[in-house]
Amino acid sequence: MSLENELRRLDIATLDLILKRVVDFPDAPRVTLLLEGGHQLQGLPLRVERGMVLLHLVDAPSRAEVAYVPLTAIKALGLRLAEPHLAPLSSGRIRWAEGEAPGRLQLERQALEVGAASRLAVTLDWTRIPDEDEARWIIADTMAILARLLAGWAEDASARAAIEARIDGLRLGCGVKAGAAIEGRELVITVDRSPEEDGLRKEMERCL
Repeated sequence: MSLENELRRLDIATLDLILKRVVDFPDAPRVTLLLEGGHQLQGLPLRVERGMVLLHLVDAPSRAEVAYVPLTAIKALGLRLAEPHLAPLSSGRIRWAEGEAPGRLQLERQALEVGAASRLAVTLDWTRIPDEDEARWIIADTMAILARLLAGWAEDASARAAIEARIDGLRLGCGVKAGAAIEGRELVITVDRSPEEDGLRKEMERCL
C-alpha cells in the first residue's frame, strides 16, 4: 500500500484523543501545536488531562523546559510521523483506546436490534471474529453503519424490493480483506477495519 493510502486511513478524531494516543507511544512523535494568534509550539507531549497538554519543548535552550497548553487554545495539530506510528493511529484505534470494548452479549443484542428494524436476520460469525477489543469495536461500528444504510433503503420501495428478492439476512465477520458476497440467501460482509459508510454502501449495492 502506498504511503498516501496509508495516510488516508488515519483516524479523524478530536485533538485531545489524538494527543492522548500519541502520549502512549513508546517512541512518541514530535507534535506542532498551532495556537491562537498564529503562534506555534513544537515538542513531545508528555501528558493530557484536565483540559491541558504538558509539552516538553525539546529544542529549547534548557533541556527541562515544558509548556502547559490549554486544549481550547489549540487550533490545529501537526504530527511528524514515522511508519510505526501509522497503524496505532488508524482504523478507529484512537477511540478503542478510550473506552471499554463491547462484549459478545452486547454485540448480539445490537445485531438483534438491527435485524428487527430491517426485517433481516443479522448474524455474527464468531468463527471469524477474533476475541479482541479491536475486532469487537470493528463489528460494533459496522453494525451502526448497517443500521443507517438499511433504514434508508427501507424508505425506498425499489431498494427494499431488490433486497428482499436477493437475501433474507446478513452475516458479519472479520477478515484480512474487506468485501461482500451473496451466499445462498445471505449477504456475507467481511470487514478488516471500521468501514466508511459510503464504501460499505457501494460494496453492498454491488452485490444486491
